[in-house]
Amino acid sequence: MYTVKRGLHSAALDDAFGRLFTAFDDLIRQGQQAGKLQAGDSDRVRLLLLAAMQGIAALITSGGVEAGQADGLIADTVALFIRGPR
Repeated sequence: MYTVKRGLHSAALDDAFGRLFTAFDDLIRQGQQAGKLQAGDSDRVRLLLLAAMQGIAALITSGGVEAGQADGLIADTVALFIRGPR
């Protein structure tokens, strides 16, 4: 995360981000088509979900939460996205 801010990222990191975005896009579109996720702007949903996942990762790496909580936090986040806004 900090390496990218300093402009020292590599082509491999760019490729990894591209694959991650593609995978999230595919999953979100599949979920929307299946009626599991709310229809709408898939780019916005992707950014919101990635921001939530990045936040969880930041909390874990900073010691804000224990690594053992990761699976539960991710599952709860995905469940919130599936339920959609109320």
